Amino acid sequence: MNFQQKYPDFAAIENQVMAARVERAVYLSTAIVSGINWVVASGKRLATAINRNVEAEIERRALQSDPFLKRYCD
Repeated sequence: MNFQQKYPDFAAIENQVMAARVERAVYLSTAIVSGINWVVASGKRLATAINRNVEAEIERRALQSDPFLKRYCD
């Protein structure tokens, strides 16, 4: 038994219902991909910020340990 036999009153709009389902699936998949892209981009920005801070700390420690440059850091 197919849709047209089971629901004859709605047989005329069957294609519109199918198109709406496809459109909803496309919208949801686009939203999911956008969310994943946002998370990945945020992770990259976080990693970049952490790397900058680590490099700045390494530079600060190098300057503090150098006796010739130590007087300029204080």
